[in-house]
Amino acid sequence: MHRLQISEHSHHAAICGGEHLARLGVALLACLAAAGCTANVGSDQRQRVPLDGNNASGGSVGTTGTGGVGNTAAGGASPSTGAQPSGATACAPEASLAPARIWRVTDAQYVNVVRDVFGASINAEVSGAQGANETLNLADAAGVNASNASNYQASARVAAQKLASNLATLLPCASATPDANCVDQFVRTTVARAYRRPLTETEVTELLALYNLGATDGPQVGVRVVLESVLQSANFLWRTELGPELATPQVGTKVNLTPSELAAAMSFFLNDSVPDASLWGKAVDGSLQNPALLATEVDRLLTLPDVRTRLTGDAKLWLGMGRLEARPKDATLFPEFTATAKDALLESGLRFVGNVMWNGQFSELFTTKKMFLNQELGALYGIAGANGTALTELEVSTPERSAGILSQPIILAAHASPSTSDVVHRGLFVFRSLVCGATIPKPPANAVRDALAALPADSTEKQFANFRAQNPSCQGCHSGFDSLGLVQERYDALGRYQASDAQGQPIDESATIVGLGADIDGPTVGVRELAGRLQTARRVADCAVTSFSTIALGQSAQQDNSCALRAVQDSFASSGSFADLFRALLSSPGFATRDVK
Repeated sequence: MHRLQISEHSHHAAICGGEHLARLGVALLACLAAAGCTANVGSDQRQRVPLDGNNASGGSVGTTGTGGVGNTAAGGASPSTGAQPSGATACAPEASLAPARIWRVTDAQYVNVVRDVFGASINAEVSGAQGANETLNLADAAGVNASNASNYQASARVAAQKLASNLATLLPCASATPDANCVDQFVRTTVARAYRRPLTETEVTELLALYNLGATDGPQVGVRVVLESVLQSANFLWRTELGPELATPQVGTKVNLTPSELAAAMSFFLNDSVPDASLWGKAVDGSLQNPALLATEVDRLLTLPDVRTRLTGDAKLWLGMGRLEARPKDATLFPEFTATAKDALLESGLRFVGNVMWNGQFSELFTTKKMFLNQELGALYGIAGANGTALTELEVSTPERSAGILSQPIILAAHASPSTSDVVHRGLFVFRSLVCGATIPKPPANAVRDALAALPADSTEKQFANFRAQNPSCQGCHSGFDSLGLVQERYDALGRYQASDAQGQPIDESATIVGLGADIDGPTVGVRELAGRLQTARRVADCAVTSFSTIALGQSAQQDNSCALRAVQDSFASSGSFADLFRALLSSPGFATRDVK
């Protein structure tokens, strides 16, 4: 096991002197904040990557991916090479899937761990460091600084007070007046699970000393002081992926994760929380390092409804569905798009993707004609057969809804602008989320303004795209993805099909795709033709693996050239099963090791 080498408990007692222990706060966070502590020692603190990362409107391209989680750009950087099909280049046979590191828990994970370990719900706002939008949790992107250290202290104080208010429920002996053995068991089992590893005897001694000092005012105060310390401890706030303690870890080598670290890595990906009882037991007794038992645990976890819901939620991040919430539709233009319609549309998208993930094959993401609609959505999109407020699974036979994910209203609406269709961001969705295209730098200054000034106000998206194609400062980037948006032009900002424009003229949904490979490139008309090509293109399946690997590993897998990732991609391309994707990833030897850098 690996312990963060700071004895916060003894330091706590030393600096607080004779103050009343019920009001004690752990000083460790202040020390970490002063150092600007992040996941990588010596690194600058970076911003978390939001779901709607491009922060763009109209035709501008932002600095981070639209929905696609494996492709975050550095503004102004030169485009990097896009994902290559497996077998195209030699892979690195010894590389792990991630480096050795520490990884701070998110606010949501903090709340989940308190719920799952201590059995109580607490306020969702913990650190004050996260916005309201869904985010991609990158391991090296978040640390503790002076602005949020005090928030952790306050959150720990409030949570500890709530948890300690009912000792009979909290403690393993179910007593409000625990004896020494009960408190010792609580520390060794419950606190250990919160730390996601067995405690050292020194840690046990320190925590029991805190309890005994606080218990001079009663056992409730003693437990409260212990919990207040635990909930702001570095051992609670950071997950370690460092392997066994080594005197001198050698750069360029790799370490095996401890059983506890491996269990935590699996569980935080699958359920955003600590390992459940079965997985935790196998971590504690060390049997999780047995490949056969590891595979059995992975299979068991993948059958759990909560895990499937969680992974389907990751698909929402992968496909950028949250943009629908981040960029609300114009209520004046679309009064029919009510709050209930928006909520139902988001749920419809999750139901659609979940059905493919757990009941189908990857290819069906581009071929299925299923939709999940209620009466309001059916009326909005002109599809009969849905009644009431509950979503109903329907098989829709119309050609405009026969392109799987590309003809789902949630995707078309999420990647459109608040008032119109959006060639740029719909194209970027396919480019980033589905084919893992090259990194896109920031657009030139005033690019949108120049385009608006050069064309009439009533210009079509096709005319704007033609302008970008002929403008040397735009064409280098837009040539790669505008075509992918142009073939979606027959869907309005809500994802409703419209064959003609306001003047009654047919809407042009043709384009020529370039730069994505022989199996995707060429003249293309409409989303069904594009979907047919994406269904069979190897880079699309590889991109799905890259995206889920990025979420699981907390770092971009876009440039990962490990044979471990290649093997996961080969497995998924062969089986087409999302369950097999997750099984291959979590069972990979590269997932159980970390490279020392």
